[in-house]
Amino acid sequence: MSTVDSPIEKVALQRARALLKAPVARDPALAAVAAAALFAVSALALATVWIVLPPVFSEAPHAATQGR
Repeated sequence: MSTVDSPIEKVALQRARALLKAPVARDPALAAVAAAALFAVSALALATVWIVLPPVFSEAPHAATQGR
């Protein structure tokens, strides 16, 4: 049988070969660095808010009834 008369489609064959290839190993350290960076940024943001905002002072409920 010649290659022109092949019943297998070239696109389907290329897709099948691509699916059979071994997956490319990715470096898991990049995910750990990204998670650590996100944690550091969120911790710094929380610390900044904690320092910048003034404390909330409210009167006790019984102080309003004692004639203040």
